[in-house]
Amino acid sequence: MRATLFIALLASAVTASADTSVDTTVVLRQDIEETAMSRMLNLVPDNPALQQLPYHVSLSAVTASYHYRNDRYAIDPREGQREQYFGFNAESRIFRNRHTIWGHASYLNGTVRSMQWNQTSDLAIVRPYAMGDAGTSARLKEECYSFAGGYAGTRGKWLLGAQLAFKAGLYYRNVDPRPRNVTADLDIRVGAGYCLSTHVISVGVGYERYKQTNDIKFYSEMGNDKVYHLTGFANDYARFGGTGYSTHYRGGTWRITVGFNPLRLAGWHVNATLSRLSIDNIITSLSKLPLATATENSAHGEVAYIADRWAVKAHTAAARRVGTENIFGDAASSVYPVIGSLDMYHENRFEAGWQGRYSGQLRRIGYTLALSNSYRHHNATYADPQSWEQINDLWNELSLRLAIGTKRSLTSLRATLTGIFNLSDKLTLGGTKPEIIEDKHANLANHHGAIGVSAGHTHAVNKAGTIALQGTVSYNHEFYKNTHRDIVSVSLGVIF
Repeated sequence: MRATLFIALLASAVTASADTSVDTTVVLRQDIEETAMSRMLNLVPDNPALQQLPYHVSLSAVTASYHYRNDRYAIDPREGQREQYFGFNAESRIFRNRHTIWGHASYLNGTVRSMQWNQTSDLAIVRPYAMGDAGTSARLKEECYSFAGGYAGTRGKWLLGAQLAFKAGLYYRNVDPRPRNVTADLDIRVGAGYCLSTHVISVGVGYERYKQTNDIKFYSEMGNDKVYHLTGFANDYARFGGTGYSTHYRGGTWRITVGFNPLRLAGWHVNATLSRLSIDNIITSLSKLPLATATENSAHGEVAYIADRWAVKAHTAAARRVGTENIFGDAASSVYPVIGSLDMYHENRFEAGWQGRYSGQLRRIGYTLALSNSYRHHNATYADPQSWEQINDLWNELSLRLAIGTKRSLTSLRATLTGIFNLSDKLTLGGTKPEIIEDKHANLANHHGAIGVSAGHTHAVNKAGTIALQGTVSYNHEFYKNTHRDIVSVSLGVIF
């Protein structure tokens, strides 16, 4: 049933795009999209009404991909040492006069190996609360489905838009411990903009609903490792350790974005987004015990100036996450009454930086040079037992893209160099499980970096240039104090 639904969505995306008239070859449109200065504007997609602006070209693609990651030693034990997955993706964006429609459908199937201290999915969303054990887990299988669609249009001086996206995941293992995690993420966004003489003032709002169910089972008669309810750093909720192996996460994120952008891409862009996330952690097998709640308030802002061949942007972001744990009395009829709550976990993040891009042409070779620098601050504390982690870094990235093409083909090469320089760091751990965080801190709190290369080729298969085959391959090598990571990705597809 899932496969049938996915294939149907692929077919609908292909059919919709096939009717689109184009005034340039698909190879040229692909090159325009890859080098578009609008890629610097990270907050513009938060408002679907702005998809009506001519910042992109009409383009559709159906691709198959393969991704492989291998750590010599796991950078973060909770993420595992090795992963690989196959994926299929269909996406389309179509501009027609005063209307724009877009959508995508994707499917991923893969595995993650050698995870420690984590039996919960989407840790970045639910952190710091997760279930985990000290053992090195066998292969975790995962399947993810995502679907999205949106519309934007013009009515007089108004731009109106809406987008609906859904993502579901299934994560499971066939040997002890045997988690079965099911995730669901529904994201709804609406927006509006009012056109002035040269710019548009816009406001967008959105709500993202998130759910996850965890159910861990053991079938071995030889006993099993104790599973803990982890609460951040090296700590766990000791009272319920070894019990309550069925949990549930539920919550959502409210988001509002405002913007001031030119009707054409060139000019000044100012955008800001505010959001608030709240996720409850409930132990369903203990009479739906409300163990803890994680909340996060965040703000992002960007100011950019885009010209014909160059662009520059300044950006900043700040976030504060708080973990609140409930205190329970003695159980009565298997129900634990809540008698109080304490804010135990606090995490502050801050980033400020700039980006610059320049594109040019040397005879038949087009090039795009990009440079970015940013300062990043991470500070997290736990009340009792006292724990503290702080990392301050300077992030630097330099990339160069070269492309040579004809009316029917395009070959591109890209090289990226990333350097992260540590300014200062601190780590003080309480609790009884320091191995949860010690390795990750040692890797991220020292100088580290990455070198990446990629190559792609696109070739039109018909004289009109409306259909093309595309292939890409990329390799990324990340190096840390105690380990290194290699990532390989390959994709093949059709664009039209």
